Amino acid sequence: MSDEELPGGWATASIAQLTEFVTSGSRGWAEHYSDVGAVFLRVGNLDHDTLALDLADVAHVQPPAGAEGERTRTRPGDIVLSITAEVGMVDVVAPTLANAYVSQHLALLRPAKGLDSAAFGYSLLDPTGLQKAAKSAQYGVTKPSLSLLQVRGFTVPVPPVAEQRRIVAALDSYLSRLDDAIANLERARRNLGRYRASVLQAAVEGRLVPTEAELARADGRAYEPADALLARILTERKQRWAASGKRGKYEEPVAPDAAGLPDLPEGWCWASVDQLAADEPQSLCDGPFGSNLKSDHYSDAGPRVVRLQNIGDGRFNDVATYIPQAHFDTLTRHQVFAGDLVVASLGEVLPRACMVPSSLGPAIVKADCLRFKVSGDLADARYILTTLNSPPVRKAVSKRVHGIGRPRMGLGGFRETCVPLPPLAEQARIVAEVDRVLSVTATTEATISAQIVRVKRLRQSVLKWAFEGKLVDQDPADEPAAVLLERIRDGRDGTTAQTARAANKRQRKGLGVTTETP
Repeated sequence: MSDEELPGGWATASIAQLTEFVTSGSRGWAEHYSDVGAVFLRVGNLDHDTLALDLADVAHVQPPAGAEGERTRTRPGDIVLSITAEVGMVDVVAPTLANAYVSQHLALLRPAKGLDSAAFGYSLLDPTGLQKAAKSAQYGVTKPSLSLLQVRGFTVPVPPVAEQRRIVAALDSYLSRLDDAIANLERARRNLGRYRASVLQAAVEGRLVPTEAELARADGRAYEPADALLARILTERKQRWAASGKRGKYEEPVAPDAAGLPDLPEGWCWASVDQLAADEPQSLCDGPFGSNLKSDHYSDAGPRVVRLQNIGDGRFNDVATYIPQAHFDTLTRHQVFAGDLVVASLGEVLPRACMVPSSLGPAIVKADCLRFKVSGDLADARYILTTLNSPPVRKAVSKRVHGIGRPRMGLGGFRETCVPLPPLAEQARIVAEVDRVLSVTATTEATISAQIVRVKRLRQSVLKWAFEGKLVDQDPADEPAAVLLERIRDGRDGTTAQTARAANKRQRKGLGVTTETP
């Protein structure tokens, strides 16, 4: 916004004109990290549209003695600005956080006397002001950065001091209410997640729909319990193998180990994933490891590769990755087909499964993904999908997961996974009810997500209006901002900016530190 477009009594000024000094955090302070001590502010503690710090994950330091231990020590009212990675995030240091320190990825701005620090901080959050300028000015692809020279040169609108205070009061009020709205929406979304989990749990514990045993008894008819169905299908498989004339010994599927597992409803039984797999080659398989399939093999077109990114919690995320047809032809033993289940074998939540959509076309699974083709004689694949993503099965599988930093479930462990199996007719009813309930929750969740986006956009609009002079009334009696800027320039309210910058320059020279680049 040019000076001609500013409200009456406003002015523009560079950050250099509005600060006593601008510096960046100390380098090489890893040796000073400590379990206790002063708070060490990092990029992760800041945000883009709020002046509130996130101290959920905070580091501490025991700063060195001397000038370098003083240069980046914060005071109440100081402003912290991120200058690498996520550039443009802002915080105003509260009195309770005085004597903290900043990392080298942050700039420390000390506002000149007479400025309202909160108003200055809010002005840096203006999406059409500094935020836009910082995004345009940042350099570096893998790690975007701003130099301190760039930071000092950014300009911001400066309202009269009295109006600054009115703006801060209005922003605190509006943004607090918007924060409350977002918190309530996020709470509702978390509650939906818990409700979804409770639906899946009820489904696999026989509490979602009437059981087949109950209905058969009420109708005076017989039905085939799941254990009888499982025994019959496994017997038929063995007979087909014997009739085929294959040599060697028939390999029985892994039997379920139900020790310690809860009792099931009447007519249900425990079955292993290995028993439920289709009676065909590679119905249970993992992806190619090592040099058989690397990111170097990916191409712009061709058959698809199903990766961990594609496996959502019950849904397929259509993020496309391709390999050449010739390379695909060498890996067909890892092929997946429409209706197969693909299961993540690596990650914090295991198993995590989804169904391959008919629109995918020819595809293979990558390493850390499993292909599971369910036997249609024994189970509805959609029901098995429900069980794999349910809390009880995940809790049981957690005992088979190994690895701390990268939790993993191998193919062997997945084969042994126990699944609660109801009669086929009951499976169909469970699937229909789960689909009905979860479609309602999905619609509600989409509405909540849209409202969260809307509220966040409104936050941005409020910040924009504030520094266009549209949020609070202007008072002609207010002292013009130009008078404040003149006082800052002349140093009538304390140490002049020029003197402070010179002192900062001498300090850096004495320390052998430059703050011109982060």
